[in-house]
Amino acid sequence: MTLYHHKIKVILIFLATAVLVSCAYAEKSRGKLSEAVEKSNDDYDGERKVADTQESDDEESGGLLQFILDLLSSDDNDDQGKIDAVEGNDDDDDEPKIKEICYKSFGVSLLGGYHHSLNYSRFAGFGLQYSLAFHPSRVHSFEYEHYFFPIKQDSYFYGSIPRLSNVSLGYQFRYYFAPIYKPVSPFLAFGLESKVLYWKYKNPVYTDVYDEFGNFILTEEISYDAVFNISSSIGTGVTLFRTNKVNASIGLYLGGTFFHDKTFESFENDLFFPVFFARFNVTFEFSFK
Repeated sequence: MTLYHHKIKVILIFLATAVLVSCAYAEKSRGKLSEAVEKSNDDYDGERKVADTQESDDEESGGLLQFILDLLSSDDNDDQGKIDAVEGNDDDDDEPKIKEICYKSFGVSLLGGYHHSLNYSRFAGFGLQYSLAFHPSRVHSFEYEHYFFPIKQDSYFYGSIPRLSNVSLGYQFRYYFAPIYKPVSPFLAFGLESKVLYWKYKNPVYTDVYDEFGNFILTEEISYDAVFNISSSIGTGVTLFRTNKVNASIGLYLGGTFFHDKTFESFENDLFFPVFFARFNVTFEFSFK
Protein backbone atom coordinates (compact mmCIF):
# COMPACT_ATOMS: atom_id res chain seq x y z
CA MET A 1 0.00 0.00 0.00
CA THR A 2 1.39 3.42 -0.93
CA LEU A 3 2.09 6.01 1.72
CA TYR A 4 -0.73 8.17 0.33
CA HIS A 5 -3.28 5.41 0.90
CA HIS A 6 -1.93 4.83 4.41
CA LYS A 7 -2.45 8.53 5.19
CA ILE A 8 -6.04 8.49 3.95
CA LYS A 9 -6.74 5.36 5.97
CA VAL A 10 -5.30 6.87 9.17
CA ILE A 11 -7.38 10.04 8.71
CA LEU A 12 -10.60 8.07 8.19
CA ILE A 13 -9.97 5.87 11.21
CA PHE A 14 -9.11 8.93 13.35
CA LEU A 15 -12.31 10.77 12.47
CA ALA A 16 -14.55 7.69 12.58
CA THR A 17 -13.21 6.73 16.01
CA ALA A 18 -13.90 10.25 17.26
CA VAL A 19 -17.48 9.97 16.05
CA LEU A 20 -17.87 6.54 17.67
CA VAL A 21 -16.60 7.74 21.03
CA SER A 22 -18.82 10.80 20.84
CA CYS A 23 -22.15 9.15 20.04
CA ALA A 24 -22.01 5.58 21.34
CA TYR A 25 -24.95 5.43 23.70
CA ALA A 26 -28.03 3.31 24.11
CA GLU A 27 -31.26 4.30 22.40
CA LYS A 28 -33.89 5.55 24.88
CA SER A 29 -37.25 7.21 24.71
CA ARG A 30 -37.20 10.46 26.69
CA GLY A 31 -38.66 13.97 26.57
CA LYS A 32 -37.36 17.19 25.05
CA LEU A 33 -34.18 18.98 26.07
CA SER A 34 -36.09 22.25 26.52
CA GLU A 35 -38.14 20.62 29.31
CA ALA A 36 -34.99 19.57 31.17
CA VAL A 37 -33.48 23.06 30.81
CA GLU A 38 -36.70 24.71 32.01
CA LYS A 39 -37.02 22.48 35.09
CA SER A 40 -33.36 22.96 35.99
CA ASN A 41 -33.78 26.73 36.19
CA ASP A 42 -33.37 28.44 39.55
CA ASP A 43 -36.75 30.16 39.07
CA TYR A 44 -38.67 26.93 38.46
CA ASP A 45 -40.95 26.18 41.43
CA GLY A 46 -42.43 22.83 40.46
CA GLU A 47 -41.16 19.26 40.65
CA ARG A 48 -37.91 18.84 38.70
CA LYS A 49 -39.02 15.59 37.09
CA VAL A 50 -38.96 15.14 33.30
CA ALA A 51 -40.65 12.54 31.09
CA ASP A 52 -40.34 8.86 31.98
CA THR A 53 -37.53 6.90 30.32
CA GLN A 54 -38.06 3.73 28.32
CA GLU A 55 -34.89 1.62 28.14
CA SER A 56 -33.87 -0.30 25.00
CA ASP A 57 -30.99 -2.64 24.21
CA ASP A 58 -30.46 -1.21 20.71
CA GLU A 59 -27.24 0.68 20.01
CA GLU A 60 -27.08 3.57 17.59
CA SER A 61 -23.44 3.19 16.68
CA GLY A 62 -23.36 -0.33 15.19
CA GLY A 63 -22.99 0.84 11.60
CA LEU A 64 -20.12 3.15 12.44
CA LEU A 65 -18.41 0.47 14.52
CA GLN A 66 -18.55 -1.95 11.60
CA PHE A 67 -17.13 0.74 9.31
CA ILE A 68 -14.12 1.18 11.63
CA LEU A 69 -13.60 -2.58 11.90
CA ASP A 70 -13.67 -2.88 8.11
CA LEU A 71 -11.02 -0.18 7.83
CA LEU A 72 -8.80 -1.84 10.40
CA SER A 73 -9.16 -5.35 8.96
CA SER A 74 -8.77 -4.52 5.26
CA ASP A 75 -6.09 -6.56 3.48
CA ASP A 76 -3.14 -4.38 2.57
CA ASN A 77 -1.90 -6.99 0.08
CA ASP A 78 -5.17 -6.89 -1.84
CA ASP A 79 -5.04 -3.12 -1.88
CA GLN A 80 -1.47 -3.18 -3.10
CA GLY A 81 -2.42 -5.56 -5.89
CA LYS A 82 -5.07 -3.12 -7.08
CA ILE A 83 -2.59 -0.27 -6.91
CA ASP A 84 0.03 -2.26 -8.81
CA ALA A 85 -2.49 -3.03 -11.52
CA VAL A 86 -3.22 0.66 -11.95
CA GLU A 87 0.36 1.85 -11.69
CA GLY A 88 1.85 -0.99 -13.72
CA ASN A 89 4.09 -2.30 -10.93
CA ASP A 90 5.45 -5.87 -11.27
CA ASP A 91 6.15 -8.20 -8.38
CA ASP A 92 9.82 -8.31 -9.41
CA ASP A 93 10.20 -4.54 -9.26
CA ASP A 94 11.72 -2.88 -6.25
CA GLU A 95 9.22 -1.71 -3.66
CA PRO A 96 8.14 1.89 -4.19
CA LYS A 97 10.13 4.38 -2.22
CA ILE A 98 8.36 5.81 0.80
CA LYS A 99 8.36 9.57 0.63
CA GLU A 100 10.31 11.05 3.52
CA ILE A 101 8.58 13.18 6.09
CA CYS A 102 9.98 16.66 5.60
CA TYR A 103 8.31 18.35 8.56
CA LYS A 104 6.92 17.35 11.97
CA SER A 105 5.77 19.62 14.75
CA PHE A 106 3.77 19.91 17.94
CA GLY A 107 1.58 23.01 18.25
CA VAL A 108 -0.32 24.97 20.90
CA SER A 109 -3.13 27.35 19.92
CA LEU A 110 -5.12 30.12 21.53
CA LEU A 111 -8.49 30.49 19.84
CA GLY A 112 -11.63 32.54 20.02
CA GLY A 113 -14.59 33.40 17.89
CA TYR A 114 -18.28 33.83 17.44
CA HIS A 115 -21.21 31.44 16.79
CA HIS A 116 -24.32 32.81 15.12
CA SER A 117 -26.79 31.54 17.72
CA LEU A 118 -29.49 33.08 19.90
CA ASN A 119 -28.52 31.15 23.05
CA TYR A 120 -24.70 31.35 22.89
CA SER A 121 -22.24 33.29 20.79
CA ARG A 122 -18.71 34.16 21.93
CA PHE A 123 -16.25 31.39 22.74
CA ALA A 124 -12.59 31.09 23.73
CA GLY A 125 -10.21 28.27 24.53
CA PHE A 126 -7.08 26.43 23.48
CA GLY A 127 -5.96 23.68 21.12
CA LEU A 128 -3.19 21.12 20.68
CA GLN A 129 -2.03 19.75 17.34
CA TYR A 130 0.39 17.30 15.80
CA SER A 131 1.44 18.15 12.25
CA LEU A 132 3.45 16.44 9.55
CA ALA A 133 4.21 17.07 5.90
CA PHE A 134 5.39 14.85 3.06
CA HIS A 135 5.60 17.84 0.72
CA PRO A 136 7.00 21.30 1.55
CA SER A 137 3.68 22.98 0.68
CA ARG A 138 1.14 20.55 2.21
CA VAL A 139 0.70 20.02 5.94
CA HIS A 140 -1.62 17.53 7.68
CA SER A 141 -2.62 18.25 11.28
CA PHE A 142 -4.49 16.21 13.88
CA GLU A 143 -6.04 18.51 16.46
CA TYR A 144 -7.59 18.55 19.91
CA GLU A 145 -9.51 21.66 21.00
CA HIS A 146 -11.29 22.66 24.18
CA TYR A 147 -13.25 25.90 24.47
CA PHE A 148 -16.06 27.51 26.44
CA PHE A 149 -19.24 29.51 25.79
CA PRO A 150 -20.41 31.95 28.47
CA ILE A 151 -24.21 32.14 28.72
CA LYS A 152 -25.86 35.46 27.93
CA GLN A 153 -28.60 36.85 30.19
CA ASP A 154 -31.13 36.81 27.34
CA SER A 155 -30.36 33.14 26.58
CA TYR A 156 -32.91 30.38 27.20
CA PHE A 157 -30.12 28.59 29.10
CA TYR A 158 -29.60 31.43 31.58
CA GLY A 159 -30.32 30.27 35.14
CA SER A 160 -30.28 26.61 34.09
CA ILE A 161 -26.83 26.06 32.58
CA PRO A 162 -23.89 28.16 33.85
CA ARG A 163 -21.82 27.63 30.70
CA LEU A 164 -21.33 25.35 27.70
CA SER A 165 -18.04 23.57 27.03
CA ASN A 166 -16.86 21.97 23.81
CA VAL A 167 -14.18 19.35 23.14
CA SER A 168 -13.22 18.27 19.64
CA LEU A 169 -10.96 15.99 17.66
CA GLY A 170 -10.26 17.07 14.13
CA TYR A 171 -8.16 16.99 11.00
CA GLN A 172 -6.86 20.02 9.12
CA PHE A 173 -5.12 20.27 5.77
CA ARG A 174 -3.07 23.37 5.00
CA TYR A 175 -1.81 24.29 1.55
CA TYR A 176 1.05 26.79 1.56
CA PHE A 177 1.64 29.14 -1.36
CA ALA A 178 5.33 29.21 -0.45
CA PRO A 179 7.34 26.31 1.02
CA ILE A 180 6.71 25.98 4.75
CA TYR A 181 10.35 26.68 5.58
CA LYS A 182 10.13 30.24 4.17
CA PRO A 183 10.16 33.03 6.80
CA VAL A 184 6.65 34.12 5.77
CA SER A 185 4.29 31.48 4.33
CA PRO A 186 0.60 32.23 3.57
CA PHE A 187 -1.77 29.26 3.43
CA LEU A 188 -5.29 28.05 2.76
CA ALA A 189 -6.83 25.48 5.13
CA PHE A 190 -9.67 22.98 5.25
CA GLY A 191 -10.81 21.36 8.49
CA LEU A 192 -13.21 18.69 9.71
CA GLU A 193 -14.03 18.18 13.40
CA SER A 194 -15.95 15.69 15.53
CA LYS A 195 -17.12 17.48 18.68
CA VAL A 196 -19.02 17.09 21.94
CA LEU A 197 -20.79 20.08 23.49
CA TYR A 198 -21.42 19.39 27.18
CA TRP A 199 -22.84 21.15 30.21
CA LYS A 200 -23.91 20.79 33.85
CA TYR A 201 -27.47 21.52 34.92
CA LYS A 202 -27.57 24.10 37.70
CA ASN A 203 -30.23 21.99 39.41
CA PRO A 204 -30.43 18.25 38.62
CA VAL A 205 -33.58 16.89 36.99
CA TYR A 206 -35.08 13.44 37.54
CA THR A 207 -36.73 10.75 35.46
CA ASP A 208 -38.40 7.43 36.26
CA VAL A 209 -36.75 4.64 34.28
CA TYR A 210 -38.72 1.63 32.99
CA ASP A 211 -37.44 -1.44 31.15
CA GLU A 212 -38.64 -2.48 27.69
CA PHE A 213 -41.53 -4.41 29.30
CA GLY A 214 -42.78 -1.40 31.28
CA ASN A 215 -41.38 -2.45 34.66
CA PHE A 216 -40.12 0.34 36.93
CA ILE A 217 -36.35 0.18 37.51
CA LEU A 218 -35.32 3.35 39.35
CA THR A 219 -35.54 7.13 39.52
CA GLU A 220 -32.48 8.56 37.79
CA GLU A 221 -30.82 11.88 38.62
CA ILE A 222 -29.45 13.81 35.63
CA SER A 223 -26.83 16.45 36.43
CA TYR A 224 -24.81 16.51 33.19
CA ASP A 225 -25.59 16.16 29.51
CA ALA A 226 -23.97 16.63 26.11
CA VAL A 227 -24.75 16.64 22.42
CA PHE A 228 -22.59 15.39 19.58
CA ASN A 229 -21.86 17.76 16.68
CA ILE A 230 -19.65 17.94 13.63
CA SER A 231 -18.26 20.96 11.83
CA SER A 232 -16.27 21.77 8.74
CA SER A 233 -14.39 24.96 7.96
CA ILE A 234 -12.25 26.74 5.44
CA GLY A 235 -9.74 29.40 6.31
CA THR A 236 -6.68 31.35 5.47
CA GLY A 237 -3.68 32.55 7.40
CA VAL A 238 0.05 33.03 7.43
CA THR A 239 2.97 31.39 9.20
CA LEU A 240 5.67 33.84 10.26
CA PHE A 241 8.50 34.42 12.73
CA ARG A 242 9.97 31.08 11.64
CA THR A 243 13.18 29.66 13.09
CA ASN A 244 14.63 26.16 12.82
CA LYS A 245 12.63 25.04 15.85
CA VAL A 246 9.74 27.46 16.39
CA ASN A 247 7.20 29.33 14.29
CA ALA A 248 3.99 31.27 14.86
CA SER A 249 0.84 31.30 12.73
CA ILE A 250 -2.35 33.33 12.66
CA GLY A 251 -5.49 32.12 10.93
CA LEU A 252 -9.11 33.06 10.31
CA TYR A 253 -11.65 30.27 9.69
CA LEU A 254 -15.30 30.25 8.64
CA GLY A 255 -17.47 27.17 8.99
CA GLY A 256 -20.69 25.49 9.99
CA THR A 257 -21.77 23.12 12.76
CA PHE A 258 -24.49 20.46 12.74
CA PHE A 259 -25.88 18.80 15.88
CA HIS A 260 -27.20 15.33 16.63
CA ASP A 261 -30.96 15.15 17.13
CA LYS A 262 -30.57 13.63 20.63
CA THR A 263 -28.40 14.41 23.63
CA PHE A 264 -26.25 11.83 25.40
CA GLU A 265 -29.00 11.54 28.03
CA SER A 266 -31.45 10.86 25.17
CA PHE A 267 -33.38 14.12 25.34
CA GLU A 268 -34.77 15.22 22.00
CA ASN A 269 -32.56 18.10 20.84
CA ASP A 270 -34.88 21.04 20.24
CA LEU A 271 -32.44 23.78 21.33
CA PHE A 272 -29.26 23.30 19.27
CA PHE A 273 -29.61 23.98 15.56
CA PRO A 274 -27.11 24.27 12.66
CA VAL A 275 -24.99 27.40 13.11
CA PHE A 276 -22.27 29.29 11.30
CA PHE A 277 -19.11 30.39 13.07
CA ALA A 278 -15.99 32.50 12.67
CA ARG A 279 -12.81 31.50 14.55
CA PHE A 280 -9.46 33.20 15.00
CA ASN A 281 -6.38 31.17 15.95
CA VAL A 282 -2.89 32.07 17.10
CA THR A 283 -0.68 28.98 16.96
CA PHE A 284 2.88 28.30 18.10
CA GLU A 285 4.54 25.25 16.57
CA PHE A 286 7.66 23.49 17.78
CA SER A 287 9.45 21.42 15.15
CA PHE A 288 11.22 18.21 16.18
CA LYS A 289 12.73 17.14 12.89
